[in-house]
Order: sequence, then C-alpha cells, then structure tokens
Amino acid sequence: NLFAASIDAQGQSGPIRQVTNLQTGGAYPDVDPSGSWIYFSEYHADGWHVARIPHAPATWRSPAPIEPRFLDGGQEAREAHTERIDTPEHPYRPFPSLWPRYWVPTMASGQTHRGTRVLGPSIGLSTTAIDTVERHTIGAAVSYEPQGQRVRGDLAYGFYGLGNPVLSVTATQRYASAGFLVAEPTSDDTNSQSRGLFLVKREREVGVEVSLLRRRVRHQASVSVGSSYVWQHQELLNDRLRPDTEFRSRRPDRGLPQISATASFDTSRRLPFSISRENGVSGFVRARRRWDRAVPEGLAGVSGADGTLTDLVGELRLYRSLPTTGFARQTVALRVSGGIAEGSGTDPAFYALGGNSGLGDTITGFGLLTGSSFQFPVRGYPWGIRSGTTVWSATAEYRLPLARVNRGFGAFPFYIDWVSANLFVDAGNAWGPAQDDQEFLNPRREALSSVGGELVFNTLPLWTLPTLLRTGLAFPLVEETGLAFYVRFGVPF
Repeated sequence: NLFAASIDAQGQSGPIRQVTNLQTGGAYPDVDPSGSWIYFSEYHADGWHVARIPHAPATWRSPAPIEPRFLDGGQEAREAHTERIDTPEHPYRPFPSLWPRYWVPTMASGQTHRGTRVLGPSIGLSTTAIDTVERHTIGAAVSYEPQGQRVRGDLAYGFYGLGNPVLSVTATQRYASAGFLVAEPTSDDTNSQSRGLFLVKREREVGVEVSLLRRRVRHQASVSVGSSYVWQHQELLNDRLRPDTEFRSRRPDRGLPQISATASFDTSRRLPFSISRENGVSGFVRARRRWDRAVPEGLAGVSGADGTLTDLVGELRLYRSLPTTGFARQTVALRVSGGIAEGSGTDPAFYALGGNSGLGDTITGFGLLTGSSFQFPVRGYPWGIRSGTTVWSATAEYRLPLARVNRGFGAFPFYIDWVSANLFVDAGNAWGPAQDDQEFLNPRREALSSVGGELVFNTLPLWTLPTLLRTGLAFPLVEETGLAFYVRFGVPF
C-alpha cells in the first residue's frame, strides 16, 4: 500500500497515514506538479498499470497497528528470530529451474548464386534456460529449410559457477554454398562453353571456450579463447540442384581442428523506453586458425583440397542520441564491419555480402550462437551477391520514435509496446582471392549501396520475451534489382 507522512520545517515527520487499501500492491508513487493527483504503479490481474488517485489528505486513515514481531528490539521480535524450523537439507540442484520457458521465431532468407537459390529460406525457433542462481545457461536454436530438407541447429552451454572466467561448450550444424563456372570443350576443340556448378558445404562443429569478463556500470569487455573440431562435408550440385555426375570434390569429407580468440567491448546504454542503444561504442575482433592435418602430401596447399586457413573479422558500432522530445530519444547509429582471409581453405565465396541483418544472439549474451546474424549486410540485395576473401560493409541509420501503443488484442497472446522508424544507407563490397585461373578470378568491382526505411514494432508474443519485428523497403543504387520488401526479427545492429 501507499503511506504518507507530513514533514515539518525542522525535518521531523508527523504521524504515518495510510493512503490506499489495495488487494494486490502499489509502488513508485509520485505527486503531480499541481498537487492534485497521486500517480503510482498498481498491480492488476493482467500486470502493472499506471494508476491515479486524488491527492486528498483528509481522506487518509490511520494505519493498523504494527505487528509486535516487526518492531526492532521487541521481545517478540527476538523470540521470532531465534525460532528454528527443522527442514531437510540437500545440495543445490539446478535442474528443476533449468528448463526452457519461451521460444522466439527465427527467419533466414537463404543463399543465391548466379541467379539460382542454392539454399532456400528457413524458419526456426530459439530458446534458452537459466537456473535460479544463474550458474548454468543453456541455449538452443533449430531451423528447417524446406527446399533442400536441411536442418540447422545450435546448442550452447555456459557455466558461471566459477564467477570469472565463464566456461562454455557449443555444438553447431550449418550450411554454406558457393557458385562457379566450369569450362567444357566443344566438339571442334577450339571453343568451350561453361556451365554452372554449386558447392554446398555442411559443417558440424563441437567446441569449448573460456571467457574472461570485465563488467562495470557503464561498460563491459570480454576476452575469449576457444578450440573446436569441424567435420566438413562437400557436395557438388548441377544447375537443377541435383548431385553432379561428372564432377566431384577432391576431398568431400575432412576433419579440421581450429582455434580462435575474440575480444569485445561495449560502452553503449539501453535506457527505459529507448528504441535503440544510445551514447556509446561497441565492437569485437576475432582471429581464427584452421588446420587440415589429414591432407595428402600431394594436395597440401591446393585450393579446394587443403582446408587450412586463417581469417580475421571485426565490427565497430557507434550510437549517439539526440536531445529531442517524445517517449524516446532519436538516435544516430553507425556500423562498420570487415574481414580478410587467406590460405588454401578459402575460396571466392568465403565471405558473403548482401542480405538483411536479422536476429542476433540473445540466448547467452556472449555470442555463442552466431549463425542467425549477418556480419556483412547490404539491404536490398540478395545474400551472396558479392563474395570473396576480403569484405567490408557499412551502415548509417537515423532512428526515431513514432508511437507508444501499449496495447494488446483481447485474450490473444500478443502485445505491442511501441513503434519506431529507421532511415538507412548501406554500402559494401567483396572480392578476392587473386588467382590465375580465369574461371575463378574474382576482381574488385564498384561497391554496392542502397537506401531505405523500416518500421520497427516492439512486441511481446506469447507474453514471454520482448521481440522486435522489423518490416522494411530497400532500394538498390548499384546493379539495381528493384525495390525489395522484407520482414525480420531483431535489431539491425
């Protein structure tokens, strides 16, 4: 309930008066500037509401007497505190609370090469489970691609019992594709014609990681070192996306040990009612080395046969809020990401550029599940329109609040909190490696760019986890492919 007391000029309080007589509960009271109303949070059957009652001290009552056992120093209080209840003791068990209690839908648009959608769109679910004392974290994500009947999945476990560092174990199955041309001689042996082939890679990876965390009120940073093992399977498909009968990979199956190191930092802030991160910088850099220990001596260093590689990727994000009015601040957000790779395990499709950024890792908070986020998006272009061993992508966004809806739809388990808009400019490019074989030459061309806008809906599906739903239009400025409409979950970055 709400209680009040008058304060005299010497700072002494008068008798306590009871303001409300609620059956549920109230909190955070405040008197309006005119002194006419008291506003506070009142709990109802469907959650918290903002309530208002008249500021009328004459109607306030004397509260019921305080129960003696709550009086500091009282005899009954001492007796109550010294009473002992015999109950069975047992070690802490995390499993009663370590169960998923929500799910979030995920979407991916697939991968297109040379006008052919090699990997189709997929839909899926993600969830997480955290025990009561937050010592264990389990995250899981699964998606299904109807076109190729492919299943992707991520499973991650994090152990926080040591405090610092954090230990994690991950298991992942993912797919990637590449497209290229094969020259076939004609009957006169003087000319040749080309036909398209597509390479689909399936990777199953199991890894462990150790993360050192530094958390402060206004910033946080982490350094992670991990090791994993990758089982890779390659398959060549023809233009009908069937297994090719004339060509095959030199080594369709291989095992690849791998180590990686990642450093990240974040000084940005997410305030109550804000539509975006504000006033800060965040970023990460990751270095990775992969070996192909079982490669035959005659194929060592041969592209497509030896899977050894080294790559470096990084991203930098900047957020700056503007002193504007409304239920939230307008924000300018910038993002730059890039990557470079070398080694015989790379190819012209190692990094892919294009597509729309989607749901990032909200499961563990440490980027354990990264398969559903895009590092090099350029909205308005299909994923993989450019690829290579060198890539960069940049985005500038102006984010502004539109309306505070705060409304559900009857008993239907869906709620909209607020709506905002994003105006953006995207750019990016990818190229390499430089090779003598003209069929695989991947030169640097003019950078791609696009402009567009998005509507962002902050929703609460199934009354569980707040989820951002984004709908957008993007207009390509280079290699125009027409106006693109898309729907995504999660923040752009």
